[in-house]
Amino acid sequence: MKNFDRFLLQGGLFLLSLGVAGCTSHKSLIKEAPTSYEITSITDERIEMNSLFDTQADSEASILLEKYKQKVDDIMSPVIGQSTHFMERKFPESDLSNLVADALLFGSLKYTGEEADFSLINYGGLRSTLPSGPITFGNIFEITPFENTLVIIQMKGADALRLFEQLCVIRNGGVGGVNLVSKNGHLASAKIRGKEIDIDKIYKLATVDYVAEGNDGFTVLQDFTEWIAPEGATLRQCFLDYVQDKTSKGEKVDAKIEGRFIIEK
Repeated sequence: MKNFDRFLLQGGLFLLSLGVAGCTSHKSLIKEAPTSYEITSITDERIEMNSLFDTQADSEASILLEKYKQKVDDIMSPVIGQSTHFMERKFPESDLSNLVADALLFGSLKYTGEEADFSLINYGGLRSTLPSGPITFGNIFEITPFENTLVIIQMKGADALRLFEQLCVIRNGGVGGVNLVSKNGHLASAKIRGKEIDIDKIYKLATVDYVAEGNDGFTVLQDFTEWIAPEGATLRQCFLDYVQDKTSKGEKVDAKIEGRFIIEK
């Protein structure tokens, strides 16, 4: 599928997203209200979402959503690949974070014509696990639910070392193309593509816009304001492309812990 996000919108998921977004904007509700009505007041209250909602289904909402459920299931259910084993995110290194970091590198090659030297994905951007066996569109969407986009940042080796040092401190990311060793909470050694880092050489980092903006503690990246952001290259799309590429080659999706990030005492 050329563009997974666009396909999802056509499948009716946009209605659910719009409903949630509308709850956070009173202005939008007022603007779209029928002209025959007049809003006299607006009140807010916090409702705890707990297991009680599992036993007290809203019948009207269920009827409304039922006609869209089949469309959504038709999109989310198709199997697009096979996973060799169950994968989840863990620090300092995990099979799932390695997999998605590799998908970013794959995306950098696919959408720019040149693979980045290394990649970085924040753990907060990975919201589910990958099951063993069949991989569906739904699995991809659950793991990468946000509209984060691929960005390529150029930086000197000295800046890459600053970024790796920050990663050792905040402990909130997975990497691809690098081997890092942390000791006593600080960077002890670092290599990119198996080689010592040249502090004056220009390296290309593949990450997502959210991280590139300095979020989740990666404030070093705020020093870089010029990015390459390929059109249509969301993190989700890169992940999907990676899985489909493996499938087209008759391969299963696999990833393992391989010493990308080692913590020494």
